[in-house]
Amino acid sequence: MMMFFRMAKKWPELVQKISKTEKMDPNFDYTLTRKCNITCGIVLFLALAEHILSLLSAFAGAEICYPKLGTYEGFVKHFYPWVFNSMPYSPWLGGYEAATYFIFSLVYLIMRSIAVSLIASQVNTASDMPAPVLYDVPSPVYCVEV
Repeated sequence: MMMFFRMAKKWPELVQKISKTEKMDPNFDYTLTRKCNITCGIVLFLALAEHILSLLSAFAGAEICYPKLGTYEGFVKHFYPWVFNSMPYSPWLGGYEAATYFIFSLVYLIMRSIAVSLIASQVNTASDMPAPVLYDVPSPVYCVEV
């Protein structure tokens, strides 16, 4: 905690030093955004490949454990056995379950996004009005950080 306090006291100096250093750098890389986007794309592609390979491995494991059942039925019974303690497996019921879960997740995500945007709008509205404390700051002390 003390480290953050010390850093906060030296923050204006650090910001000024960083901005001077950035202005002095003649080799500033303007393709940095492109490089970051390419890196992000590669990471997402590798995550997708990992997920697909994980699903293939899971289907293969379910096929070994439940050789008499269909591939998808064996997969579902192998990875979600607690669901079938109370109801039998039914591909038709599974479609309704998947749709219900999707709609619930979508509504939850939308409501959470709305809540975050409303909170952010309140913060923005509050920041539009200057605090009375700023009016009490003497002119020689006032700077960009204030």
